[in-house]
Amino acid sequence: TDTAPSSCLQGETAVPMATMDIRVSSLTLKSVDGRPELRKIRMYLNFTGGSSEPSDYDADIKAVKIYTDSNGDGKLTRVWNTDTLNYEVSGDELISDGRDKFSGNLCEVNLTTAPVLLSTSTKIFIAFDIEPWANTNDSVGINIGHFTNDWIGINPPERIIDSGSFSSALTLIKS
Repeated sequence: TDTAPSSCLQGETAVPMATMDIRVSSLTLKSVDGRPELRKIRMYLNFTGGSSEPSDYDADIKAVKIYTDSNGDGKLTRVWNTDTLNYEVSGDELISDGRDKFSGNLCEVNLTTAPVLLSTSTKIFIAFDIEPWANTNDSVGINIGHFTNDWIGINPPERIIDSGSFSSALTLIKS
């Protein structure tokens, strides 16, 4: 599900890009005694704007972060911190190391805490931290899948992974 806002600020943290519901088949559960794990997610940077080189858009993103819906509210829970004047995530667990970056408009996030997948959906969130010096008037988003089936890594490998594609809306970076 696309959760990208229409705009964000330079230096803004935990900017939501997408919410995903991931589940595995009963055959996968049976073959691994109910313990398949989500290991990685690969995404491409979607962009448009004033920057002249594709690599300039990579530099707009300070970090890609992946969270799981620990509090069960179905959304990435961001709370405004009046001390830092920025957002913090509250109640949802960071399951990546929080330092993954785009390179060549591609980011492969290996999860540090691998959630166990079930036949019912596990909800995860993808968010960006925007660089304080990101180019204003650039717009960024993600493309997951890109019509391949290697966009997600599950241990053990799932037998059938949808090869469709998902793109978030573009978020305009403002000062």
